[in-house]
Amino acid sequence: MHSSDNRGSWEFHPEDTLTEDTGNFPSTLAQVNFSGQKKAGSAVDVPGLAYRNEDIMSESWRKHRKHVFVLSEAGKPIYSRYGNEEALSSAMGVMMALVSFVQAGGNMIQSIFSDEHTVVFLQKGPLVFVSVSATRQSEQQLRSELLHVYHQIVSMLTQASINRIFERRKNFDLRRLLFGSEKVLDGLLDVMDSDPSFFLSAVQCLPLPSSSRDALSHILQKAITPDLVFSFLISNNRLVSVVQEKTVLEDARLKPSDLHLLFNLIRVSAFQAGEIWTPICLPLFNPDCYFYAYVAYLDPPECTVCLVLLSTDKEAFYAVAECKRKIEEAFASQNALQWVANTQLYYVNDIGVANLKHFLYKPSKVLDHYRQMPQFTWSLASLKCSPALLRSSLRNQLSVNSLNCCDGSKRKRTVSLFVNSQDTPLPCTPAGAPQTDRIHQTLDFSLSCNFE
Repeated sequence: MHSSDNRGSWEFHPEDTLTEDTGNFPSTLAQVNFSGQKKAGSAVDVPGLAYRNEDIMSESWRKHRKHVFVLSEAGKPIYSRYGNEEALSSAMGVMMALVSFVQAGGNMIQSIFSDEHTVVFLQKGPLVFVSVSATRQSEQQLRSELLHVYHQIVSMLTQASINRIFERRKNFDLRRLLFGSEKVLDGLLDVMDSDPSFFLSAVQCLPLPSSSRDALSHILQKAITPDLVFSFLISNNRLVSVVQEKTVLEDARLKPSDLHLLFNLIRVSAFQAGEIWTPICLPLFNPDCYFYAYVAYLDPPECTVCLVLLSTDKEAFYAVAECKRKIEEAFASQNALQWVANTQLYYVNDIGVANLKHFLYKPSKVLDHYRQMPQFTWSLASLKCSPALLRSSLRNQLSVNSLNCCDGSKRKRTVSLFVNSQDTPLPCTPAGAPQTDRIHQTLDFSLSCNFE
């Protein structure tokens, strides 16, 4: 039965697509177009892939600062960030034994602390998630990461399908359905180490004049068909525009986390030319149903501008492809892609504040009648400035600006400083933070700065 109320479709059941000869699920992330022809291109470099077959007895495996494991209630391994899941089956069995032992006493295990490590557990239905960390991250932050991993799995299978599978067979090997999709989870964990958007529950927008953004949105709006629910225009992992079909229920608001998961799927997919038509679930919008995503780059061979169209009808490929053609024609007639290509990302020194090296800013209040998603902006480049001027400069620019970042180690430090501040009374500076680091938070905004 096909059901569509603009919340998704119940029609696609991944457990029904197991192939008889191999028992494997033909992954929705396979790099094929609608006709099944393979597409050229290369995926983003995902560091986790290099560790897929790492020896779990090696010193290098033990030295990783954060491990993430996923297993079923029956103790069956599903995923490991480092090393092969099969080789870790005994270790995962011990993890499940700890969970079961505490459950037998009428409790639920949350975390274990030692001098050097924090072990955090998260149980979602029939799945158990474990993080073993030697970082400075708090229990709350690690659990948030595990929740994102769970949502990424749901985005590929749906919550209803996962529950239905394990109701039928408690010892089911979920790797059969996730076959070929490990890189999606690897990519998610890697990007969460350095991208604050996950912890902030906010998105970065590409800086554009409001007139240009409105024109792009108008083109997307005109191309909407009855079963097309969302249209996204993305450039280099930044949101350019999103259009939501008017009949989408008011209480079914799109959440930033769903957008992050969608961005991650696109980021790690190995295609440049052509198009992808694939089922995808938006867990916070509706965890039990699929949308059908049409994904295509509009500017090959650069492949920086990506169009994503979400439909509730799995048979709507040709209708959605026609929408994409109309959008391309409208963009070409107005030379609209050049607006995106000519966008200049601003640096901290463009603001003109003394001695400021980098900052991160997020408004706490979002005007609901504009149906805006929470946004943030940040930079790690050198600059000269004062927080008061920074606040006034950013308030009027946030919706149309985002910032460049520098090296990964500084990026991770800023993320760590900011998310640590969420666990303490505000305004504040985290305990142990260098004197040059300052975090200020009010009812209206949060600001994290680092001065020379």
